[in-house]
Amino acid sequence: MVGSPHVTITIPVYNGAEHIGRAVASALAQDYEHLTVLVVDNCSTDETVQILCQFDDPRLVVKRFDEFLPLAANWDRALQAAEGDLVLVMSADNEMLPGAVGALVASLEAEPGCGMAIGRVIVEVAPGHRRLPLEPVSDLPSGVIDDLERYLLRRGYNFSINAVLFRRNLPGLRFDPATRHGCDVDLLLRLGQAGVKAVAIEDPIHYWLDHPDTTTFKKYDAVWEDILRAYVNASPAPELLGAYRERIGRTLFWECMLLLRRGLPELARQRVEQYGSKTSWVWRLLIGVMLTVPGAHTVPGAIRWLRTRLAARLAVGESRRAVGEPRAIGSSQD
Repeated sequence: MVGSPHVTITIPVYNGAEHIGRAVASALAQDYEHLTVLVVDNCSTDETVQILCQFDDPRLVVKRFDEFLPLAANWDRALQAAEGDLVLVMSADNEMLPGAVGALVASLEAEPGCGMAIGRVIVEVAPGHRRLPLEPVSDLPSGVIDDLERYLLRRGYNFSINAVLFRRNLPGLRFDPATRHGCDVDLLLRLGQAGVKAVAIEDPIHYWLDHPDTTTFKKYDAVWEDILRAYVNASPAPELLGAYRERIGRTLFWECMLLLRRGLPELARQRVEQYGSKTSWVWRLLIGVMLTVPGAHTVPGAIRWLRTRLAARLAVGESRRAVGEPRAIGSSQD
């Protein structure tokens, strides 16, 4: 593949000894020729470095730092350390599928006006682990996404940052440490606002392993709040204010549902006090019902509440018809 762009797969890691070996092996197994696999170790204290030393491949570069950084800052450190034309940020507990890099590169070469290529993800749940309930989103459609910001607001974040191949020369390609766990949403919104287009492909890019040690599972309250902040702190154009309020409402609804399922109603109420004014009255009403009606945060509970309300309205209607409602002058009995 002479003349093909050089790709760096950068893997930020902290104490990832359990998974890092499989992640690196899957990246090195790509059949794309012009490839570097860069692992940025965030001052790990387990056997991560020892495992990395077992690989004998000139395409693997390991950079170990003695200074520990929070997640978003380390991700940006890994992103900025990448070289070449294209870069993909991969979590240390994921595994790339064969041919993934080649498929992403081919899609970008076919769409030179796009700044990023997005692939699909196969979610694999660890044995005995129960996934967190997340907002249901539609599948990633293939083709060019002309307006990434509108796409994220209307369809939801229905892909993984780990399945995105970026052109390294994109302006603003950095993870903002201030956005913490919402750094991926913040980055994508900023790129969308800058007019960056994306091309989505049907090919699955990697396995995403959902297990009890993921940040999403262990720090779910912080993750959800940081995602909310990313939407709240964005600077949308006036014509998108309504779409942002809708997206904030959806995100707040699902966060509150999750917090209630975890037995944290007070924290859910705090979130509503913080961010409720940023969404519409419809979402505030739905979230208010969920917080006040026992069991409404579960699907059966919501169904029971709706049935009760419907039965009450029907009963009132029957009562009014039985008594006889006053009719306006000139009204007919038809």
